[in-house]
Amino acid sequence: MESVLFLALGIGALLVALALTLVLLRLNRTLFVFEALVLTLTQEMQETLPQVRESLVNVNEIAGGMNVALQQAGSSLGEVNGRVRRALHERALDAAAAWYGIRVATRSLSESYAEQDITRDGGSVDVSDRVKAVNKEDEDGEG
Repeated sequence: MESVLFLALGIGALLVALALTLVLLRLNRTLFVFEALVLTLTQEMQETLPQVRESLVNVNEIAGGMNVALQQAGSSLGEVNGRVRRALHERALDAAAAWYGIRVATRSLSESYAEQDITRDGGSVDVSDRVKAVNKEDEDGEG
C-alpha cells in the first residue's frame, strides 16, 4: 500500500512538473514576442526622434517670430492710437470752435433782427430784453 501511495505521489509530481513546464514554455514565447515588440518600438522611436526634434525647432522658431511680430504690432498700434487720439482731439477742438462761431453768429443775427423789428415798429421795446431772451434760449439748448 505504501508503494502505491509513493507511485501516485510520483505521478502527481510529474504531472505538476509537466504542467509547469508548459506554462513556462508559453511564458517564454510571450516574452520573446514582447521583446521583439519592444525592440521594434525602440528602433522606430530612434528613427523618428530626429524628425520630432527638427519639428520642435521649427515650432520654436515660428513662435519666436510670432512674438517679435506681435510686439512690433503692439507698439505700432500704440503709436497709431496716439496719433488718432491727437487727430480726434484736434478735430474736436475745431468742431468746438466752429460751434462757438455759430453761436456767436446766431446771437449777432438775432440781435440785428431784434434791432430791425424795433426800428420797424417804431418801438418802445427794449433791445436788451430780446437779447437776454435769445441768450437764455441758447443756454437752455446747451444744457
